[in-house]
Amino acid sequence: MLFEEVADYFDKIENVSKRLEMTDILAELLAKVDKENIRKVIYLAQGILGPNQADIESGLGEGLIEQGIAKATGYSKEEIKKSYQEIGDLGLVAEKYAANKKQQALFSEQLTIEKVFSNFTKIANLEGKGSQDSKLKTFAELINSASKTEAKFITRIPLGNMRLGIGDPTIMDSIALNYLDEFLKDKKLKKEIEETLKEKKEEKRKEEFERKARALLRKKIEEKYNIHSDLGEIAEKLKVSGLKGLDELKINPGTPIRPTLAERLPTAKEIVEKIGRCIVEAKYDGFRVQVHKDKDKVTIFSRQSENVTRMFPDIVASVKKQVKAEKAIFEGEALAYNEETQEYFPFQVTIQRKRKYDIEKKAEEFPLRLFLFDIMYLDGTNYMVKPLFE
Repeated sequence: MLFEEVADYFDKIENVSKRLEMTDILAELLAKVDKENIRKVIYLAQGILGPNQADIESGLGEGLIEQGIAKATGYSKEEIKKSYQEIGDLGLVAEKYAANKKQQALFSEQLTIEKVFSNFTKIANLEGKGSQDSKLKTFAELINSASKTEAKFITRIPLGNMRLGIGDPTIMDSIALNYLDEFLKDKKLKKEIEETLKEKKEEKRKEEFERKARALLRKKIEEKYNIHSDLGEIAEKLKVSGLKGLDELKINPGTPIRPTLAERLPTAKEIVEKIGRCIVEAKYDGFRVQVHKDKDKVTIFSRQSENVTRMFPDIVASVKKQVKAEKAIFEGEALAYNEETQEYFPFQVTIQRKRKYDIEKKAEEFPLRLFLFDIMYLDGTNYMVKPLFE
């Protein structure tokens, strides 16, 4: 599939403000995309190059992007930089200069989704001596072949912000829209929805029916996303197998489970009245981690489903030593611990452990204690469906 078509759809989405319109436009695009490219289009709509847990970073900063636009269009970096200061969006800067290139390259090609992703994957994997020049060349190659609309979105990809005005809920709504007919082939389900309708007039009943059916299917998709946080893979499963594809998605160590936000109530009395017997725990002032163990492999995810394993070698070592299960997923709060005073450091100290450099040194200086409060999966058993007491 040509990247130009995807860019045109993204452009349409960017230029409407109503969420329902955005949903319809994105659904139309997703219906056209084949199974080989559906993951990539979903990731692009999310502003990423892969699921968060894959930890793929483009490695292109604003400075290199400015150079790349300049190299491909024939303008100076200073002109590009000045325009960026005025416009405030490098994507719009790329669109402006790609529409009026001073130079035409000897070779250019029609960009496909595969080509765009291939170049960005290459950029993300480049390291070591000469890698900056190679990144610049690989990015400029894309801008060189791009139309003005393509250039806008190609430039936004490494910045992680497509500026489409959509988030995961809109993407899930769009996916649901494309499988509604299949969903409603279930006559029993259809009847159940019809029994809940309140509208009397035929046209209004039809609208209410469709709204409720979409909400039900969207809920089904979101339930899978909650335990398997990779919308790209979910869309691919649906594209290949239809709604049966959702049944293939299970809790799996290595793929993060999305955290659920707590509901607030003003008093303890109201909490007990609402949920009955409950557990009350002290609030630890650290950071939440989700730990996945798959035999000898330990992976740690943040609240945002980012892979932060590298930052916490002490937790990895402790899990390997203390957790006897072959496969498990559990959550807890990590706090920095002062061995000398036998006290926990304040959050301002604990947060220093979230870093990319001097990891071993900080681990020695501020070792972590991990307090577990929930287990979601253990050796083939899904504990998310079991009562908390159990």
